[in-house]
Amino acid sequence: MALSPDQAGRFADLLKASTDHLVGLWTDEVAQGLRGRLSHAELQRQTSELLRGFTATLAAGAADLDGDAAAELRAMLTELSTSRARQGFTATETAISVYALKDALLRVLEDDQRTDADGLRDYVEFARFVDQAALVTFDSYVRVREELMADQAEQLLELSTPVVKLSGRAWSRFRWSARWTRPAPRW
Repeated sequence: MALSPDQAGRFADLLKASTDHLVGLWTDEVAQGLRGRLSHAELQRQTSELLRGFTATLAAGAADLDGDAAAELRAMLTELSTSRARQGFTATETAISVYALKDALLRVLEDDQRTDADGLRDYVEFARFVDQAALVTFDSYVRVREELMADQAEQLLELSTPVVKLSGRAWSRFRWSARWTRPAPRW
């Protein structure tokens, strides 16, 4: 089940109203998972940017991440995954950056005492939305890591294959000796 337009609007309003508090909580959650691998200022910039993306996507009424309304958020998540993969972070460390939004938002809901049955039902739907975002992040991360490994394999192959430039007389001697040193074909 996806977020209803009404739920998406309510969460967009909540994210907008609690931006500063939510960015602080979210940044702290992510910092614990990354164990100091990024500066607090950089994490705060990333979470703030992602929060703007989530807010805009939800304000546009996106029920899931497949539609056009979520294109900007998908691009942000892909950019996050790409930079983290290139910096050597693990897939888990990258996904934590998105999953931590759920914990931060739950704390905001508890602080605002919005944990009645309807509020929790809405939260579960929002959590599914965040899970979709984390899966986009994970898929992007895996694709980038595979590209990096293919590039590294190609570079290693280039390094391990000796290239000898021969010219003129040396080349003709090499061709002659290579022709006569090959085993004779067996007919």
